[in-house]
Amino acid sequence: MPTNPTIAILGCGKMGSSLLNGLITTGFKASQLIVSDPHLSNPSPQLINSGVTFLTNNQTAIEKANTVLLAIKPQIMVEVLTPLIPAFTEHRPLIISIAAGINTSMLTTLLGSDIPCIRAMPNTPAQINQGVSALFATQMATQDHRDLADAIFAAVGQTVWIDHEALMDPITAISGSGPAYFYLIMEALIQAAIEAGIPADLAKKLVSQTAEGSIAMVKANSTSTISNLRDQVTSPGGTTAAALDVLFKHDIIELFGKAVSAATNRAVQLSTSVSGK
Repeated sequence: MPTNPTIAILGCGKMGSSLLNGLITTGFKASQLIVSDPHLSNPSPQLINSGVTFLTNNQTAIEKANTVLLAIKPQIMVEVLTPLIPAFTEHRPLIISIAAGINTSMLTTLLGSDIPCIRAMPNTPAQINQGVSALFATQMATQDHRDLADAIFAAVGQTVWIDHEALMDPITAISGSGPAYFYLIMEALIQAAIEAGIPADLAKKLVSQTAEGSIAMVKANSTSTISNLRDQVTSPGGTTAAALDVLFKHDIIELFGKAVSAATNRAVQLSTSVSGK
């Protein structure tokens, strides 16, 4: 990891804030951290009291940092970065982007092919340090750069590195969008429980703990497949089998496959719409 890195986070939305909180919690010094968001004129008391430098000028943030983390929505990425090209060209910081659909080729074409660049896809459980982030590094990124990026995202959960950037679009569809799929399943189960006469607060508790326990079982049984664990719950002719028969008759596996394909295709479309190609 570079000695005494100074990290500028451009964009202070939910993910930018989550990364900032994770960095502070895991021991990064406030003097190493800069947050820049031209649209956030009233920072939260938590941000003010953290001692982190808060700016509304992205160019100044780039000039003060050796690492720039782009927590900017993909639709406005080019618009935000274009006036900053001279600053990036002069200071050549490590660039880390978390924007869905924005590949490293687009970033280096815009900002300079000799600038080290790492692309990351975190997910929203990072807000409670339970996220998972996939990372990809260009050839210009050194091992020190990779170690720093790993430390940044390890501050909010687990990290995985990939060697082929093309995997980022389906990873976005699986882990980036994935929490929404699980929330939808939980919503459906809670609604079904309520319709069966279970009080809403009890339904939420039962579904939430069942989900948490099921995930813990998957993690605790590394030698068992998820199918094996499902079979352990499913007695022939029993209640679970009756429920699963309905789900399989409605092609739930195929339906999730279509959902992931749609999310993957949307990530590709985002890249195309931003690049104009």
